[in-house]
Order: sequence, then C-alpha cells, then structure tokens
Amino acid sequence: MRRIYGTHTCFTVSRFSLQTGEPQINISSIPPSNKLSIGAALYLTCIAWQTNELPQDPKTRPKKIEWFDPQDKLIKPECQQPGNPPAKSVMNCSLEVETLTGGKLGNYTCKASNSYYRCSNKIFQVDRQQGKSKNRNVKMPARRVEKVSEYFIATVCISNQMVTSEIRK
Repeated sequence: MRRIYGTHTCFTVSRFSLQTGEPQINISSIPPSNKLSIGAALYLTCIAWQTNELPQDPKTRPKKIEWFDPQDKLIKPECQQPGNPPAKSVMNCSLEVETLTGGKLGNYTCKASNSYYRCSNKIFQVDRQQGKSKNRNVKMPARRVEKVSEYFIATVCISNQMVTSEIRK
C-alpha cells in the first residue's frame, strides 16, 4: 500500500480495483454571493455525487464529506453515509458561519471521499464586500429534523429546493 501525505491528499487502499472514481462536488451558498460584509451570516452546502465513470460500483459513491476553514483546519465533524458501501449515490453536508469576521474570510474547502479513499476537493472563496452591506441580516434557512431508524435526516429548504443530509446519532 502506498501512502501519499499532504494537505487534503487521499490514497487508494483497494487491492481489487484500480478504478476508484473520485466523487463529483458542487458548493451552494446562502446568500448566493461570495462577497460578504463583516457580521454577515453564511450557509454553505457541499453536495457530492457518484462519478459517472463507474456507476455500477457502489464503492465509488460518496462516503464522507469534510469542511476545512481558511486556515486549513477541519471545522466541523465529518458527514458520513452509513453502510459499506454507502446506500445513496448523492450526499450533502452543510456548514453555517453565523457571524463573519476578518479571520473567517478566505477559502472554505469541501472534501468528499468514497469507500476507496479517493477524494475530490472544491473551494468556496469568501471575500469582504466593499461599501454598505445588503446581506448583514440574512436569515438562515429553517430546518426540520425527522428521526429515521438510527439516523437523523435534516431537511433544509433553499429557494424552493429541498436539500437533505444524513447525520449520525
């Protein structure tokens, strides 16, 4: 087994397959702009889905999502799909920055990995808005939590779209 160490680097541990298909990633934000004033609220959602390269291999489905702050530190517990291999081909993980400060400006990185420990990264850059703010009092989306088996499903309404994330107990 070969390990390559470094920031946000993943390694392959599968002896059975060289095809490991990294998850695809997208990041959405509320407010939709990346230019925010100090004191504004920010809500990011990282959505990861199975690559189209290997749709028949359930181990290429996203297994875990992690968020890193502008100082490259893990900033929240990872979101993880149950099961090995994961049951769903799409998952998401949300991050809330309640009050933006100068130290919270910069790049927020979402990292998604699959059961083969192959990963993809996507960056959302947060910059300071110049002039008067229109987004200082942005309302965070309301959340509804429902218990399903031994897991919780948190549902968030975002502009008439439903985003669902699984949270382990």
